[in-house]
Amino acid sequence: LDLIAGTYEDRENDLGGGVYLALNEGKVGSPKFGALQTLIAPETTQGNKGPTRPDSGLYPDVLDYDGDGDLDLVVAGYSVWQPEGRSLTEQQVVEVETLRAGLKEIEKAMEAHYERLDAIVKEATAGMDEGSKEYMKILEATYSNESKAMDSLWNSSTEMRDQLNALVPTEKRESFTWFYERISS
Repeated sequence: LDLIAGTYEDRENDLGGGVYLALNEGKVGSPKFGALQTLIAPETTQGNKGPTRPDSGLYPDVLDYDGDGDLDLVVAGYSVWQPEGRSLTEQQVVEVETLRAGLKEIEKAMEAHYERLDAIVKEATAGMDEGSKEYMKILEATYSNESKAMDSLWNSSTEMRDQLNALVPTEKRESFTWFYERISS
């Protein structure tokens, strides 16, 4: 059996993942793999305006998908792209700044809320084993009592992010499955 492998991504160098093949030059049960052959080369994820290829978390499989007697490649994974933005009016630029400032304030409020919850739990469970049922009961009760406040902050954050994304699109990442047909000569 031969070896086929997909790679995840290289964010440090802004490269997507790739797919590689190593042919077994040995025997079944005693493999000796040859040099890696690149089936899908990693490419930069910058500049893509739509989902054009698998970029992250590539999971390859081979099969005769089209029934022509040779093996084809199917790759599942994520595609990463930056939708093209549009020109904004002066009013929309101000709205973007306002939304970004509002999101920062919500993030600060969420952080402060979690710190307060942690302090409440720490005080109420002083000396308790963190794995004990009593500790877990207090933890769950504390967070349950405060869930409406957190839900409100989360919903406000989501609404603002949606409004901001409508004005200034953010990077997209969605999963797809790609089919690569082997064309025999």
